[in-house]
Amino acid sequence: MSALLEAPAPSLELRQTQALASTLAPARAARRIVSGAQRAPLPSPAHSASNAPSPSRSASEDDASTEASRAARVLITAAVEVLLGLRAPNQLDRWTEPDLMDALMRRAGLAQRRSGEARRRGPVVRSVHTQPTANGDCEATVLLECGDRVRAAAARLIPRREKWVLASLEVI
Repeated sequence: MSALLEAPAPSLELRQTQALASTLAPARAARRIVSGAQRAPLPSPAHSASNAPSPSRSASEDDASTEASRAARVLITAAVEVLLGLRAPNQLDRWTEPDLMDALMRRAGLAQRRSGEARRRGPVVRSVHTQPTANGDCEATVLLECGDRVRAAAARLIPRREKWVLASLEVI
C-alpha cells in the first residue's frame, strides 16, 4: 500500500498537436493536450440541480447536502426494499427512528406473506432531491423504478451522532 502512495505522480506536460493544427482549417486554433491527466468524472444524474453549489452556500453546507442526498438515496431505497419484501427489516434498525421501524416491521411481514418466496429485482433510483430545513433536518424526495411501476417517496432525515437517520417515510 505504501508503494502506491510513494509512486511519483505522472507529469502534466502540455504540448501542441502540430499535425492536427495543420490539417484543420486555419480559422481553428491548435488544441492543447494534457498528457498524464485524467478527466473529472461527470456528475451523476441522481444529483439534482437543487443540489448544485450556489454562490451563497458555503463548502460545509454543500458537503452536508451531498451527504444528506447520499443518505436519502440509500436509506429510502433500503426502506422500499423492506416494503417489497426484498430486504430484512432488522437491517434498518440503526438507521430509522423507533416508530418508523415498528411500522416497517408490520409492513414487511405483510409483504413477505403476500409475495411468498418470489425474488424480484430491487428498486432503481431515478432521482433524488433534498432540501435542508431550518432546524437542521433534511426533507428528501426520491423517484424509484420498481419493475414496471415508478414510485415516489418522501422522507424526513434527522442528524443523529454524525449520521442521517430516517424519521418518517411516505411511499406512493
